[in-house]
Amino acid sequence: MYPTKCQSCYKYHHHTVDKTCPLCHRIAFSEHVLCDLIREGHDDVHPFECFAFRPNLLLVAGGRQISTATTPESESEEAQHTSQETLRWKDKWFLAYAKQQLQFYTDHVFYDMKFHLCLTTWHRRQLLTDTDQYFASLAEIVYQSGKPFEGTVALLAMGADHLHIYMNLTPNDAFEDIARHTLTVTEQRCFERFPELSSSPGEPIFNYRYFVETIGR
Repeated sequence: MYPTKCQSCYKYHHHTVDKTCPLCHRIAFSEHVLCDLIREGHDDVHPFECFAFRPNLLLVAGGRQISTATTPESESEEAQHTSQETLRWKDKWFLAYAKQQLQFYTDHVFYDMKFHLCLTTWHRRQLLTDTDQYFASLAEIVYQSGKPFEGTVALLAMGADHLHIYMNLTPNDAFEDIARHTLTVTEQRCFERFPELSSSPGEPIFNYRYFVETIGR
């Protein structure tokens, strides 16, 4: 069940992109992802709060308020089905053949695992509005957080309330461990370098939930 505040927010009813982040604008990264992350993090101890709220406009007709918005759940099943890619029979054959060969020639296995990790600030507070002030330091912090693991961890871009992180990893470590380590170390270093980012004692800088997707082919 979505919080009442979300249901009266423009971003809940429409596809929006964070204008403070150049990467979001370039790849049309939906704000629905950022909203989902902070919705998952609230409970009795941490009540829901959002600093990215934008009131939804309503039409007034005959004394009744009529919203012109369509909810995310109103998408048709047919539209969702057509958006899913299916493999051609030829590609399925090659996939099955490759799996069979790798059972006999394990030395031919090559890993190229690339991920896009997105972290949000606590309650989507606009803590990073001055991106020029924070980007270089955060890029170094994120890069150093990936040192204990094989591969590369790098800051791609940032908005006022979130970070986009690129990861090129090997299967030697679980992704969940790397993501959690990156989040923990980044927050610890931010507390040390930028104490002004913490709005109140004991409140975290970043949300504990994160978004991840594979990238490349």
